[in-house]
Amino acid sequence: MDEQESRRIYKLLKDVDFLYKLSVEEVNIIMKRFKRIALKKGAVIIKQASAGDSFFVIAEGKLAVWMKRLDRKKVFIEHLFEGDYFGEMSLLTGEKRNATVIAEEESVIYKLSKNDFKRILVKNPAIIDGMSQVVSIRNVRLARESDKAVKKETLGKRMLVFFNLNG
Repeated sequence: MDEQESRRIYKLLKDVDFLYKLSVEEVNIIMKRFKRIALKKGAVIIKQASAGDSFFVIAEGKLAVWMKRLDRKKVFIEHLFEGDYFGEMSLLTGEKRNATVIAEEESVIYKLSKNDFKRILVKNPAIIDGMSQVVSIRNVRLARESDKAVKKETLGKRMLVFFNLNG
């Protein structure tokens, strides 16, 4: 990874609302563990209801988020662009994927796995509170379409259990 790409990834990470409290050192640790993925138009990055334990940040391109409701109707949720992220629920709680994400054009994303992210949480478990608030807000928006919401107060507990940080 060259210096220009490092600066770009650093900025992308600092703009992720649940990571803003991380120190420069912690962001640098995450940056080193990111895996760059180039996507072709039509590529399925994650599929609703599949297992997942990773998080993605978009560096370039346009992605579409879709989900099937309980009545099996496929519903468009939103477009994602540079700086947007997805997959945080699976990264943070181990839950199955809430939606399907598809590349609508050639795109570049960065992927972070649970094991790599756990290294940060072990050093700074206090960030779980802020993360659970952000994730809860996003989940409520998805719940409008899927009829299932995760209560904020349970998210922090589930994250601690998932990362084996519960004492």
